Amino acid sequence: MAFTRIHHVGLVTGDLEHARQVLCEGFGLSIDEHRTPWPEGRPGYDGTTVLEFPIGEVCYEVARPNDTESEAARFLASTNGRGGMYYISFASDDIASDVLGLLSRGVRLKEKWDGQGPVFLDPATCLGLMLQITPDEHYYVHPYYRGNGTVTGLAHVGLASRDPKESHHFWGEVFGLRED
Repeated sequence: MAFTRIHHVGLVTGDLEHARQVLCEGFGLSIDEHRTPWPEGRPGYDGTTVLEFPIGEVCYEVARPNDTESEAARFLASTNGRGGMYYISFASDDIASDVLGLLSRGVRLKEKWDGQGPVFLDPATCLGLMLQITPDEHYYVHPYYRGNGTVTGLAHVGLASRDPKESHHFWGEVFGLRED
């Protein structure tokens, strides 16, 4: 396996202005306007509009559904409009080998894949989690977009587990990650 880091954490919200206010004014982050100009953002997955907020070597990718029928819109509705963490994206420096390795260990893809770009994994084979594998693009955010330094990185992402043994097997044996 060649997973190098968490690439980004995907969040869903119904209000990008509110997300900008909380993350920029509250947490001291900044929008990476080089990749996602404010206020229009960029087209994202599943008919969403996306803004990126760098946080150390990763980013929050905040998406607003542009409809009421997409999976992102249904997720937002399931949270009574509050939104929240929708998926985690792992960077890979050898995406083809990593995805093939996951497939050989029982993980299925959620969608058709071109063999090169980002791909979502089937939550039914990933402990119910929405996970994405994306090529590590080695993109470094310009210092102008790094915010005011109040929050400088993402230390960890906490996930609840139904069964510690099942979780240990998935992350250790299937994903090939080591315990810290």
